[in-house]
Amino acid sequence: MTMETTGHILITRYETGQYGTFGVLQLPLFLGESPPVVPVSDLLASYNQETILHTLEPPLDIAVALGKYPAIPAGQYPAISHTSGRFGLTWWLQGTEPRTEILFHPGNTWLSPDGHRVTRGCILLGLRRGLIRETPAILHSREAVRKFLRATREYQRLTVTIRNDFDAKTIS
Repeated sequence: MTMETTGHILITRYETGQYGTFGVLQLPLFLGESPPVVPVSDLLASYNQETILHTLEPPLDIAVALGKYPAIPAGQYPAISHTSGRFGLTWWLQGTEPRTEILFHPGNTWLSPDGHRVTRGCILLGLRRGLIRETPAILHSREAVRKFLRATREYQRLTVTIRNDFDAKTIS
């Protein structure tokens, strides 16, 4: 019988508004324990593509999120490996009711240029922040998802802690 391993991920959100909720995901994962809480300003100041992925979710404010699908509340969520019909192998956050199927997947903005939702609350991953058609975005998303999946492949389960640190400075 093999022992089940659980990795722990920390996502620190540092900005929310009309362009979505931006954050950082720390790598490497922490095996079976909570990661140390590092101020997001310190993470961004020592930015390193080897240890940080950028995250993007819809705005936290339901009115800004077009009346539906705001980002899930800060908290701790178990996640299971999942194969999505649209995104392939990914991780699925549990305990997000009444929301369902909150996944990690590629995407650059939470809204398309024509105003349609790209995500319904999922967590998009990118290697860095930037602009797409003058809109704040995360970039190199598919590469970031591949990196995330490589970093999580040895785990059967994840614990995802999401915290808000909106006093932090942002980077571009």
